[in-house]
Amino acid sequence: MALPQPDRFNLSDAAFTCELRRGDRVAEIVLGGEVDIAARPPLDNVLHEALGTDSPDALVVDLTAVTFADSSTLHWLTEVKREADAAGARLTVTTAPGAVRDLLGITGMKPHLSD
Repeated sequence: MALPQPDRFNLSDAAFTCELRRGDRVAEIVLGGEVDIAARPPLDNVLHEALGTDSPDALVVDLTAVTFADSSTLHWLTEVKREADAAGARLTVTTAPGAVRDLLGITGMKPHLSD
């Protein structure tokens, strides 16, 4: 499997970063920093771009560099799951040890977001 290549969603001037990488039948959304309600419009845009006309076989959401996530992030992840399932893309969410992984675990979401 080829490594995904970066795309045009890099919001380096924001409190968070959002980058779309594409590879051979894989789309990867890489997030960093603080992901809250203010990040929602770019998150929705990158999700639609990732699952667009050439739907990938796999969608990876990389949260390893996220330092803060709130309930709006959890809501967005449920939409990511729903849309990935509808597109036939296998979803994997990656996290680093810490607050975001704990949040997904405490809310019971982690098993539903990865294969």
